[in-house]
Amino acid sequence: MKIGRVVRVIKDNSRKEIFNCTDENRTLIMSIFYLADEACCKGSSALYKDLYEPNAERFVQESAKSDELKQYINELSTNIFINAPIKNVNDKYPVVIYSPGFSCDRDSTVFIIEKLVEHGYIVITLGSPYETDFTIMPNGEVVEMLEELSNFSSNSKDIWRELIDIRKKDILFLMDYLEYIDKNDELLENKLLLNKIGLIGFSLGSQACFEAAADDERVKAVVLLEGCLHHSTVLERVNRGQKSKTPHMLFKRHASSQSLREEECHSWYKDLEDRDLAEELIKEQIEIASEISKTQKALYEFIDAYKSFVKIENTKHMTFCDIPILSNQQYEECFGGKISLKIAYEIISTATLKFLNEFLYNSINEYKNFIKYENTYSKLKEINADGEIKE
Repeated sequence: MKIGRVVRVIKDNSRKEIFNCTDENRTLIMSIFYLADEACCKGSSALYKDLYEPNAERFVQESAKSDELKQYINELSTNIFINAPIKNVNDKYPVVIYSPGFSCDRDSTVFIIEKLVEHGYIVITLGSPYETDFTIMPNGEVVEMLEELSNFSSNSKDIWRELIDIRKKDILFLMDYLEYIDKNDELLENKLLLNKIGLIGFSLGSQACFEAAADDERVKAVVLLEGCLHHSTVLERVNRGQKSKTPHMLFKRHASSQSLREEECHSWYKDLEDRDLAEELIKEQIEIASEISKTQKALYEFIDAYKSFVKIENTKHMTFCDIPILSNQQYEECFGGKISLKIAYEIISTATLKFLNEFLYNSINEYKNFIKYENTYSKLKEINADGEIKE
């Protein structure tokens, strides 16, 4: 099946843009992915770099640090056709909103987007100008990441909280705006199932999705890819006795428990010659790991609905986006083992699809049966609230 993509830019007139010195209202840029008219795509090819038009040269320049890699990226293909006509059927589709990681482009999880759209979803990826490495607008303008955001400390909790809150409000505004799209958009008119909205977030995006779902019951399912909620409000919500009735899936890398996180922290600095500095950095990272573990357990307590916590062995944080494939990487390797990226992407996209099918398409027990009885992936493991593999 062929997939189409269009870009829309909208303004939230209830908020000012805090990241620049103008008096502009908050600008949101989104990509919308949908099943395309096969006949209109026949005989043409689609390239990954097309997602960055009309300034794909900037994307290639930023992504390729060698001539060999530049050639690879220039030839990397997808199944996504820019501005293709939508499939001419009367179907309406559940909507999945995706929020990327900090500094990541909104369209940097193509392997999930393609899987979901091919199986009957409209996927909307929501960009975050000024905190993305660079954002290419439809007119070719490039919005650069703010310098202060490129250099701030990972321990700057107030800044992280502010970024999460901005993204949460972006998501909630988009959910309000979906009604306008369904009524007025020339391409997507009468195509959206507005009572079937799911959220997927990666890294920082997972924290924004958590907050949006916690505040809005229109969200019917949440997938948190490498969800580390240590900058979220989950602990405060649990302490206030709040609960969520929305199904959640938490997808973790290999280092899913406190003991594994501590082992990982040591591995990051094992070759640093200045051992005093290494020990200081390790201590700092272990403190962050402890906060991640606390909030992971709090998330489990917060969800008073179906929840599934899983991990993929031998994966890393960035396995859950396209970054490794853009480096022509074939495997992830850690903790004494390795996994092919092809298999890792297949596991992530398949499990995500089955989870959303169960709760957005009402496919009874599709995910529950898969994870309990039909899981043939040896690297995919169920974990408990502490991140330890279930026996």
